[in-house]
Amino acid sequence: MILFFSSEIYEKHQNQLPVTIYPSEWFEVIDDSRLNLNNNTQVIFPDQYGEHIFDKRTKLNEFISNLEDIYGLGNHFYIAKKLRSGQLHIISELINSNDDITLEKNDLSNYRNLILFKYPKILPNTVLQGEEYEPIMLNIVYGFPDAHIHALGLQTTRHISKNMTLFELKQILFRDYYQYDNQLILKQVRMGKLNLEEKNKRKSRREYKTDEEKQTLGQLHLHDGDTLGIDNKNSFVPNWKDAASSNNTNMGIKQLSLTIKNNIDSINTKPMTYSCLNTTSIGEIKSIAIQAFSLSIDSSMCRLYIDDDSDVAHIPLYDHQTVDTIDFKQNNTNLCLKIGQTLKENDLLLYILSNYEPNTLELVVDFNITLNDLWNLIKHELNIDNKNNDYHLCEIKTSLINDGLPLNDFDQTLLINGLTNGAQLTIRSGSIAPRNHVRLKIFQIINKYYKPNEASMNKLNFI
Repeated sequence: MILFFSSEIYEKHQNQLPVTIYPSEWFEVIDDSRLNLNNNTQVIFPDQYGEHIFDKRTKLNEFISNLEDIYGLGNHFYIAKKLRSGQLHIISELINSNDDITLEKNDLSNYRNLILFKYPKILPNTVLQGEEYEPIMLNIVYGFPDAHIHALGLQTTRHISKNMTLFELKQILFRDYYQYDNQLILKQVRMGKLNLEEKNKRKSRREYKTDEEKQTLGQLHLHDGDTLGIDNKNSFVPNWKDAASSNNTNMGIKQLSLTIKNNIDSINTKPMTYSCLNTTSIGEIKSIAIQAFSLSIDSSMCRLYIDDDSDVAHIPLYDHQTVDTIDFKQNNTNLCLKIGQTLKENDLLLYILSNYEPNTLELVVDFNITLNDLWNLIKHELNIDNKNNDYHLCEIKTSLINDGLPLNDFDQTLLINGLTNGAQLTIRSGSIAPRNHVRLKIFQIINKYYKPNEASMNKLNFI
């Protein structure tokens, strides 16, 4: 009976499908073709919205019926993909099926976001739907000689469907710049992918060939945040980075939409969304989250973490870092707020795993202290005799089956020892020599003589 019960719980857990449901009121239509999550102030998900857990084994028609019981009849439910910018792109409408399929076989299992248009509201027909129409956010730098004159009127950030060809994009950009069509001049126009941080000017731009212009942006492997340059073959751009600056001083600044969970208050667990520039600091976002969740806690006593990424879920973010420094995975721009001392710029949060109490010790330390200082601090916190040196520290790395090499550069800083924020250390038995030293065992034998045994004189008998 116990085995059956455990198996049932395990299967239920394995078949969980988390889905985030958004109200259509949070979106606006941009360029008549795409949705924009436009909540410029912090917004807590209303009742019945936010993240819900469903069972993948639920039949699609039954699932839609359950949604209609909750939200009412006549509503439209759209499956949406979350983009790297945190924006949502409509994939398809959730409709009843003649086949007896489950959620596991539906697009919802992959994209896990629903936008609800409550009757009589509907999604405009002009809004592009489908994976092939997913917009790519591109930065455009105009290298034409008179680009500085047009600077104020140039739209340097574009959201373009990935199924558009490079030539079609070139036509659009040419028409927007010159305000007319001219095929002769258009033939002289070229496009290339830019790397504005590359110091070698030859490598800072890769020009697309005429044949490549027939390919789509998706086939050219362009992604959100990539930069394209457009200019005339008869002109010369000495420095594309300078050209970008003259086009737009806000080049590289993007709008992101974040989802923040409240892991401090176990009662008020509703997440919030917040649209901000990628240059916004984590400290500012944290203060806004505290206010939105109505928490009576000082901002110095809590931290923001990346959510939905098991590899870095234990590593807190620094208040001084900006959103564009966060390495979000799988288009999940999700954060969570937890209790914990705020990290200063030079601080590291270290986890010490041992057989002592507590088994997992959290320490916030300055990365400029020495390994000896850290070791003494650990001994103090775990009540280990300060004279007991029969132990050493190793860093635990997920990429290794066993522990990493022992830490032994005792007189150097934690930074030089290679420790980073969120590092996990374990205490192992056995003392070790300092770096570049060898420990030898020396034995002294005094007044000891070895007397060999006398050889046997017995006759051997062979059979």
